[in-house]
Amino acid sequence: MTLTTTVGGIRVSTDQQADKYGPARQRHDIEQEAARQNLRITDWIEEAISGANDDRAAENQYYELARKHPGLSVIFSHPNRVGRHVEVTVGIARKIHNLGGTVYIAGVGSLRDRRNWKEFLRDAVDAEVDYSNIIYNLSKGKFDKAVENHWPEGKQPYGYRLIRLENGRSTGLERHPEHALIYELMRDMALANHGAHTIALYLNQKGIPVPRTGGLRKNAGWSSIHVGRILKNSRYLGYTDYRGPDGRTTRITYPALVTPAQFAQIQEGFERRKKFRGPRTRFPSLFGGFLRCAYCGRSLTVNAARNRRGEQKWAYYLCRNANMKQAMLARGMTPCPHGKNHRLQDLDQAAWDAFTQAITDSVVIAQALAAPQPTIDHTPRLQEIDDELAELVTRAVRLGLPDSAVQAAIMPLKAEREKLLEAMRPPAPRVHADATALAAAYAERIARATNLEDRRKILQTWQTRVIVDEHGVKEIKIALASE
Repeated sequence: MTLTTTVGGIRVSTDQQADKYGPARQRHDIEQEAARQNLRITDWIEEAISGANDDRAAENQYYELARKHPGLSVIFSHPNRVGRHVEVTVGIARKIHNLGGTVYIAGVGSLRDRRNWKEFLRDAVDAEVDYSNIIYNLSKGKFDKAVENHWPEGKQPYGYRLIRLENGRSTGLERHPEHALIYELMRDMALANHGAHTIALYLNQKGIPVPRTGGLRKNAGWSSIHVGRILKNSRYLGYTDYRGPDGRTTRITYPALVTPAQFAQIQEGFERRKKFRGPRTRFPSLFGGFLRCAYCGRSLTVNAARNRRGEQKWAYYLCRNANMKQAMLARGMTPCPHGKNHRLQDLDQAAWDAFTQAITDSVVIAQALAAPQPTIDHTPRLQEIDDELAELVTRAVRLGLPDSAVQAAIMPLKAEREKLLEAMRPPAPRVHADATALAAAYAERIARATNLEDRRKILQTWQTRVIVDEHGVKEIKIALASE
């Protein structure tokens, strides 16, 4: 950019509600104001703003130029070309003035003259009201479309396609002739207890094209992350709830690709594999995936000790955080103090002895059965929602968003949060009629469980957690799960 003394600021909306106040008209009005002020336009800043995104990259350009060129003049054709919201509009003008520049509004004059602020603020308020009405009408139009059971906005879920009329207008959703079959393949594999990683490998081996959604890179294959996203998406149940700008909700229905029972079974499978996945090592460890550090709560992983020739000598368990000591220190984090290497065979035997004693004790079993059964942990998603709500509030204050727009964005998140909290409430305790008989039955079963696979299955059935400190097994936690 050349040496700047006076800048003309042009701002054009890219959405369908553009008010026809395009660059040519803005340029004309700015040039007329420059002539009245005896200024010569030396440069232009032209920005395009989407109706869905009001981030202002050009603000930094104005501020940078004001810092580099004291006395800079910036001319806008109208307050609504400075910003859509009063707070943003006024904030930009004040910032440029604080940096030593001067803002001019075509037909109003210099904002260094306090007498011009009354008209400037009035026009800025009118601009925000007009924009709020546009947003409201947009949201209401989408909601009215949803009331008619039409897909209102956004990309349809993988496995579906839009139904289009002869005039090209989209209505509802229908099964995609190819993608729906791929979803059903993933669904059936998940119901057969295959994990997302196995499903992704199979899809890649069969050369099935990957959808270009969800952050997938071009030419990238299927991954467990994207398989998981699809299989965890409740929209495949055949409905979705859409919230309008007034807080009302309507349900959109379309052909389901999974039944509620199948969906619940798939989610239980994901949760079970997450909590009780086997150890990722070639060493036959009995308690890999069941051990937790008494200090930091992280899992104990299997590692290999090697001799000077690089040969694997023996295996041991080590706290994951302690194992990442150097990396955590490099990032300024505090590693776990539990740095003892527990020889794999010794800890496996000690943990199995402690588990056997617990599982054959009728008192311990009665306590485990009387405890509330575990539910799906939605804590990570709840944290994401809280962060999104905080970001929305911060953005609303910074940009001066109208209450209707803020509520329209917040209500779906609050509704989802309530549903997740309800899902996390533990069900009524499940009490077994005869804990003594169950203890005796498991004493016999344990006696027959002589191989690694049978023993790990028992550990999974009782959702075993072994708490380990530097001295070895500290505590055994069990809670009966469905087999």
